[in-house]
Amino acid sequence: MKTIISLIAVLGIFSVNSVSAADLSKLVETNLKNSLQTENSMIKSDAINLAGDLKMDEVVIQLMKILKSDKNKELRILAAIALHKIQDDRGLFAIKQAIHFDDERCVRRACAYLSVTDVT
Repeated sequence: MKTIISLIAVLGIFSVNSVSAADLSKLVETNLKNSLQTENSMIKSDAINLAGDLKMDEVVIQLMKILKSDKNKELRILAAIALHKIQDDRGLFAIKQAIHFDDERCVRRACAYLSVTDVT
Protein backbone atom coordinates (compact mmCIF):
# COMPACT_ATOMS: atom_id res chain seq x y z
CA MET A 1 0.00 0.00 0.00
CA LYS A 2 2.84 2.36 0.89
CA THR A 3 4.47 1.63 -2.48
CA ILE A 4 1.26 2.40 -4.36
CA ILE A 5 0.86 5.73 -2.55
CA SER A 6 4.48 6.60 -3.32
CA LEU A 7 3.97 5.69 -6.98
CA ILE A 8 0.83 7.84 -7.20
CA ALA A 9 2.70 10.75 -5.60
CA VAL A 10 5.59 10.42 -8.07
CA LEU A 11 3.21 10.22 -11.05
CA GLY A 12 1.40 13.29 -9.77
CA ILE A 13 4.66 15.22 -9.55
CA PHE A 14 5.65 14.21 -13.07
CA SER A 15 2.26 15.15 -14.51
CA VAL A 16 2.45 18.59 -12.88
CA ASN A 17 5.99 19.06 -14.20
CA SER A 18 4.98 18.10 -17.74
CA VAL A 19 2.23 20.72 -17.75
CA SER A 20 4.62 23.25 -16.25
CA ALA A 21 7.22 22.40 -18.87
CA ALA A 22 4.71 23.05 -21.66
CA ASP A 23 3.74 26.35 -20.07
CA LEU A 24 7.39 27.24 -19.65
CA SER A 25 8.09 26.42 -23.29
CA LYS A 26 5.26 28.70 -24.42
CA LEU A 27 6.52 31.46 -22.13
CA VAL A 28 10.04 31.15 -23.56
CA GLU A 29 8.66 31.33 -27.10
CA THR A 30 6.58 34.43 -26.31
CA ASN A 31 9.47 36.20 -24.60
CA LEU A 32 11.80 35.30 -27.44
CA LYS A 33 9.41 36.71 -30.04
CA ASN A 34 9.11 39.92 -28.03
CA SER A 35 12.88 40.16 -27.64
CA LEU A 36 13.37 39.83 -31.40
CA GLN A 37 11.23 42.94 -31.87
CA THR A 38 13.03 45.18 -29.39
CA GLU A 39 15.18 48.13 -30.43
CA ASN A 40 17.84 47.12 -27.88
CA SER A 41 20.54 45.45 -29.97
CA MET A 42 22.03 43.53 -27.03
CA ILE A 43 18.71 41.92 -26.15
CA LYS A 44 17.94 41.29 -29.81
CA SER A 45 21.32 39.64 -30.43
CA ASP A 46 20.86 37.35 -27.43
CA ALA A 47 17.38 36.43 -28.66
CA ILE A 48 18.69 35.71 -32.17
CA ASN A 49 21.43 33.46 -30.78
CA LEU A 50 18.97 31.64 -28.53
CA ALA A 51 16.52 31.11 -31.40
CA GLY A 52 19.27 29.50 -33.46
CA ASP A 53 20.59 27.39 -30.61
CA LEU A 54 17.09 26.12 -29.80
CA LYS A 55 16.31 25.68 -33.51
CA MET A 56 13.00 27.48 -33.05
CA ASP A 57 11.24 27.33 -36.38
CA GLU A 58 8.41 29.40 -34.86
CA VAL A 59 10.53 32.55 -35.28
CA VAL A 60 11.87 31.96 -38.80
CA ILE A 61 9.76 34.77 -40.28
CA GLN A 62 11.01 37.25 -37.68
CA LEU A 63 14.61 36.20 -38.29
CA MET A 64 14.08 36.61 -42.03
CA LYS A 65 12.81 40.16 -41.44
CA ILE A 66 15.89 40.95 -39.38
CA LEU A 67 18.15 39.52 -42.08
CA LYS A 68 16.41 41.52 -44.77
CA SER A 69 15.91 44.90 -43.17
CA ASP A 70 17.63 45.45 -39.82
CA LYS A 71 19.91 48.50 -39.89
CA ASN A 72 22.57 46.71 -37.84
CA LYS A 73 24.74 44.53 -40.09
CA GLU A 74 25.94 42.43 -37.14
CA LEU A 75 22.35 41.54 -36.28
CA ARG A 76 21.70 40.62 -39.90
CA ILE A 77 24.69 38.26 -39.80
CA LEU A 78 23.49 36.75 -36.52
CA ALA A 79 20.03 36.26 -38.05
CA ALA A 80 21.60 34.46 -41.01
CA ILE A 81 23.55 32.19 -38.64
CA ALA A 82 20.38 31.43 -36.65
CA LEU A 83 18.44 30.67 -39.82
CA HIS A 84 21.25 28.38 -40.94
CA LYS A 85 21.12 26.51 -37.63
CA ILE A 86 17.33 26.12 -37.85
CA GLN A 87 17.54 24.73 -41.41
CA ASP A 88 14.05 25.83 -42.45
CA ASP A 89 13.70 26.06 -46.25
CA ARG A 90 12.34 29.61 -46.07
CA GLY A 91 15.28 30.76 -43.99
CA LEU A 92 17.81 29.05 -46.22
CA PHE A 93 16.25 30.78 -49.22
CA ALA A 94 16.51 34.14 -47.42
CA ILE A 95 20.22 33.50 -46.81
CA LYS A 96 20.74 32.83 -50.53
CA GLN A 97 18.87 36.03 -51.41
CA ALA A 98 21.02 38.06 -49.01
CA ILE A 99 24.13 36.85 -50.88
CA HIS A 100 22.96 38.87 -53.87
CA PHE A 101 20.94 41.73 -52.43
CA ASP A 102 22.33 42.85 -49.06
CA ASP A 103 24.00 46.27 -49.14
CA GLU A 104 26.89 45.24 -46.89
CA ARG A 105 29.71 43.15 -48.27
CA CYS A 106 30.35 41.48 -44.90
CA VAL A 107 26.73 40.28 -44.73
CA ARG A 108 26.87 38.97 -48.30
CA ARG A 109 30.12 37.12 -47.55
CA ALA A 110 28.80 35.63 -44.31
CA CYS A 111 25.69 34.41 -46.11
CA ALA A 112 27.78 32.98 -48.95
CA TYR A 113 29.89 31.08 -46.41
CA LEU A 114 26.79 29.78 -44.61
CA SER A 115 25.21 28.61 -47.86
CA VAL A 116 28.08 26.19 -48.51
CA THR A 117 28.67 24.91 -44.96
CA ASP A 118 26.96 22.16 -43.02
CA VAL A 119 25.27 22.75 -39.71
CA THR A 120 27.50 21.79 -36.80
